[in-house]
Amino acid sequence: TVEGTPDYTRNETSTWSPFAEQKVQSFKSKLSTVINEDRFVQLQLLAAAKAKDTATAMKLIEDFEKQGKRIAISSYSAVLDALAEERNPELATGLITRLLESSLPLDAKIYSTMLQIYTDLLLPDKAIEVLRAMNQRRVIANRKDYNNLLFMFAKLGDETNLKAFY
Repeated sequence: TVEGTPDYTRNETSTWSPFAEQKVQSFKSKLSTVINEDRFVQLQLLAAAKAKDTATAMKLIEDFEKQGKRIAISSYSAVLDALAEERNPELATGLITRLLESSLPLDAKIYSTMLQIYTDLLLPDKAIEVLRAMNQRRVIANRKDYNNLLFMFAKLGDETNLKAFY
């Protein structure tokens, strides 16, 4: 157990057989390994994103998903932030599509980053797709999201959408 926290696996009055005690210890060891592996996955992704090595980050995401490893929303968010700075439409679109098709509980920050990527790349259809996904999942777009959309429509000279969103 962690120092200072109680060990709830057994109390003073219970007596376990050596076999049961061995099973408990084995389970604890396996659980610790799984937790450490999950943490290692997140650290690898965060390191690649922080280094702006988006190609490596995307390869790690692919590999981890194939292996069935859980990837934290914060790791996806860090990779999306790096993709936004890099302005790489192929990698960004691939990850965004994957996230939109997933059942992951995406937060407003991730959606805002997706919108930012698509509005910076002047991809109105993709930006509107993200906005629709936000509405379907009951995530509220903020003022910056709408400003980015309006600015993109203005740059494109798209008066119809500019009026519709204004």
